[in-house]
Amino acid sequence: MQLKIRVWEKNRKEWVNPHCCATIFEEGEIKVQDKQRFEMVVSTNLKDKNGKEIYEGDIVQNIGMPEYQRVGIVEFEGGKFIVIPIKFIKDKKYKGDLYYWDEVIGNIYENPELLEEKK
Repeated sequence: MQLKIRVWEKNRKEWVNPHCCATIFEEGEIKVQDKQRFEMVVSTNLKDKNGKEIYEGDIVQNIGMPEYQRVGIVEFEGGKFIVIPIKFIKDKKYKGDLYYWDEVIGNIYENPELLEEKK
C-alpha cells in the first residue's frame, strides 16, 4: 500500500506540495516541519462512488438510503479510518465504518460550512 498525504497550509488556506514541509521515512513515519503552520492528512486508499480519493478530514455523504442520509467526517482512530456523523461530532458517540459512505462532498479545511448540521 502506497502512503499518500496532503498538506494544508493554515496561513494561506490552501493545499501545498507535501515535499516542501513533510518528510516520509522508509519505515512509514511522517514528520511535518512546522505543525503550527501545516496540517497533514493521510489517504485512506479508498475512492468514493465518483472515483475521488478519500482522505482523512474529508466530509463524506451517505446517500444510499434516503431515510438515513447523513454527512460525516473521515478520521483515523484505533488503527482504522472511520466516519463520525456531524450530528455526533461533539461527543463522538457514534462512529461508522467508512465503507458505508458514498461520496466526498468537501473537506474540513476548504468547506467548513458543510460541518453545520443539516436540518
